[in-house]
Amino acid sequence: MPSTNPHTGSPPTSVTLKQGPNAGKVNAFLNGNTNLHNPDHEFTNTTGTDIIQVQSGVSGFLFVDQVPAALKPGESDPFAEDGGIQVQGGSDNILRIEAAADDTDIVVDPNSSTTSGAVIVNGVRSRFATGVNRVVIRTHDAGFASVEVTSLADNLFLEVDTGQGTDVTMTFGFDDTLHEQVTVKTGAGDDIINIEPNNGDDGADVLVDFVYATQLGLGNELNVYSAGSATLANAPGTSGGTRYVDQVNVRGSGTTTRGGVTVEQQAVIGDLQVQVYGTATIDASGSVNISTFQVDGEGQASIESSCTIGIMNVDGTAEFTADCSIDHFADSAGRINVLAGANVTVLNQSEIFNYDLIPAELRVVGTGAKVLFKTTRTHIQMLTVDDGGVVELQQRNQAPTSSDARVLLVDEVDLVGSGSTPSGRLDLMDNNLILNNQPSPSNALADITAYIKHSLENGGNYDWLGNGIGSTWAYSQNQSAGSFLYALGVILNDLAQVGGSGPVYNSFAGVSVGQDDVLVKYTYFGDADLSGNVDATDYSLIDNGYTNQLGGWINGDFDYSGTIDATDYALIDNAFTNQGGPLFAGGGDDDVLTTAAQDLFGKFADEYDLLSPQQMIDLHSKHLGSEYDDALSAVRSGKLH
Repeated sequence: MPSTNPHTGSPPTSVTLKQGPNAGKVNAFLNGNTNLHNPDHEFTNTTGTDIIQVQSGVSGFLFVDQVPAALKPGESDPFAEDGGIQVQGGSDNILRIEAAADDTDIVVDPNSSTTSGAVIVNGVRSRFATGVNRVVIRTHDAGFASVEVTSLADNLFLEVDTGQGTDVTMTFGFDDTLHEQVTVKTGAGDDIINIEPNNGDDGADVLVDFVYATQLGLGNELNVYSAGSATLANAPGTSGGTRYVDQVNVRGSGTTTRGGVTVEQQAVIGDLQVQVYGTATIDASGSVNISTFQVDGEGQASIESSCTIGIMNVDGTAEFTADCSIDHFADSAGRINVLAGANVTVLNQSEIFNYDLIPAELRVVGTGAKVLFKTTRTHIQMLTVDDGGVVELQQRNQAPTSSDARVLLVDEVDLVGSGSTPSGRLDLMDNNLILNNQPSPSNALADITAYIKHSLENGGNYDWLGNGIGSTWAYSQNQSAGSFLYALGVILNDLAQVGGSGPVYNSFAGVSVGQDDVLVKYTYFGDADLSGNVDATDYSLIDNGYTNQLGGWINGDFDYSGTIDATDYALIDNAFTNQGGPLFAGGGDDDVLTTAAQDLFGKFADEYDLLSPQQMIDLHSKHLGSEYDDALSAVRSGKLH
């Protein structure tokens, strides 16, 4: 600001420039002592260029309401070097240009050989010489204006302030580059910022602050194109608080000419669209709330600070290194990476699936990386959990016999990574897993069985807390029960394992399933057919498995040891004795056996003479001897091996 005006006792607030009656060249000076000489003088521009000279360290104010009148009579070329007003100065000088209501077309022109640039208002050019290193353009609050900036001299910085004006369109870049030289303060309503593509590999880099936006729904928009970039951050001198912007679009034209946007301020964004070859980075000091977050193919998103997202659709790549809550993933066909230290919570039914050849993938990799699904149903084409990562299905809020169980559908799962044993963990709690339509069902069953075995054994602890596929809820419930009562059971949905043909279930946890699906359920130890309770069918299945030396959960290998022995009989007897109500996969009507399974299992039950729990214990003690007695004692005391 200039120092106090000796005529008024306050800084000058207006300088009117208009054509006067007398010819001649007029020089006006702003300095620390005299301010503006002859502030009421009518400037003339008939024989030369009017000059405002700014002393070093003093801010000059040029109000351009009457700039068109300062154009030399007969001057038809607005780009002429001697038209309009020339501003000169020393160092650290600020030129502030305040537009009037009818100044609707403002262009900042690149530097010429004699100046550091010019501002063209409604076709009239006003030049500022090398000494001016900062320009502030304040559009009128009447709005309906356009501001265009193609490039700036290297040592010149520009601030565009739209105030309370609405319907202001600002365009930056296109012909040349702007290297962190432009700050925009905007957002009163229907204000649009376009950061245009550039002919080279470098585009405009603009700091944008929607400081005047008070809510969503005002129609503010930011568009970033090839090689351009924008940073949403607080402009110098502005206070903190939440910023609002309705629409952010970012795209590029190739891997080396990506458009980019970075959110560094606390913000609420209505719709963030990362289009082809666009990038978006969330790295804010405060919370960021995004209603809709779309990442198209070849688009990239990096979430590096806490955020809340409504709908997220990832067809490109999204990477999380910070905590985030997401309502749901919608038809995502790209790759989602959750890395060390990031906790991502998904609230509602989600789809991460690609019908093309390249699988949609959720990767949760690194110590502290975690995804919590609170969804009732989620479909993931490729799930990779590695190097300390965790994926968890939230435990149900009601009793474990209620009908609100969650199910995770996966086409392919990898918990091993580059190692030979699981280094990631899938925690089903008291929920269910379906491995869809496996090309090699027996191999898929073997892999899932190995994951479950590894989590159960957990280095000899037998607590369901190890890497692999486990259940923290089974651990806690067994602790409460004081015995090995709750487990994860796994079967291939194929009756051939028990001498039949066709699938076991038509639907499981409310999901239609086929013969090549692998089914995992939170249930009781001993529930061989995953019906949710232990009954005559399960005893018939374990007896058949024991007699014929078969393997697998459906045949009675409940401790995943690879053989059916006294420990498995101890587990089924303990569960038969202490079980509560049925543990449904997703409600009693959601687990539907096929007709063939009903007939086969019904036959098994009818032919089996099921005794009371104590009679079953006595029978197995008699036939299996001390090995069974020791195993039952261990199971009842909360030990397995």
